[in-house]
Parts: sequence; structure tokens; C-alpha cells
Amino acid sequence: MKYLTALCVLGLAVGLSSGIEQYAQKMCRTEDDCDWDQCCLEAQTRLPGFSGICSNPTQKGEICNPDPRDKTEDGRYRKACPCDEGLSCQLKEEEFRGKNRGHYVCQA
Repeated sequence: MKYLTALCVLGLAVGLSSGIEQYAQKMCRTEDDCDWDQCCLEAQTRLPGFSGICSNPTQKGEICNPDPRDKTEDGRYRKACPCDEGLSCQLKEEEFRGKNRGHYVCQA
């Protein structure tokens, strides 16, 4: 019985830790610290020496930065990672309270 209880506790611990890891974001100084398909995005972190987080490419419909050169001196993107493959950052105009407002989103 003790063996079965220990096995259940171990299985629960492994399941929880892998779920937490999935949502944790990796800290970065430069893009080299991130996975091959991620960029280093400027962010306020509380860890000395780290001033960015690794982030995935911006997806369709998400707000993007129209200037791909908008980076810090260390190469961290300031507002958003570039759009995912096959997408481009385009102006999307919408009417809000009787006025045309525009913002940039990744679109096909």
C-alpha cells in the first residue's frame, strides 16, 4: 500500500512540474539565450543581468510592431516579436466612438 501511495505522489509531482514548466518563460539577455524559433523581448525582470523574456513569434490577429528594427542595443525587441512565418505586420483600421483608429496586427 505504501508503494502505491508513493507512486501516486510521484506521478502527481511529475505531472504538476511539467505543467508549470510549459507556462514558465525563459529569461534572456540576447536572442542567443532563446530557443531557435523565439525572440528576446524587452521586459522588466527582477533578476540582475536579465532584461528580457523569450517569446514566440506574434500570431495572426495579435498586435505587432511594424518596425522590425525596433530593438535595444543588445538586440532585444522592444514591443513584440516579429510575426510568425507567412504573416506580415499590417495596419488594421477600426471605427471607435465615431473615429477611425488604427493599430498593427499580424495578417496573412
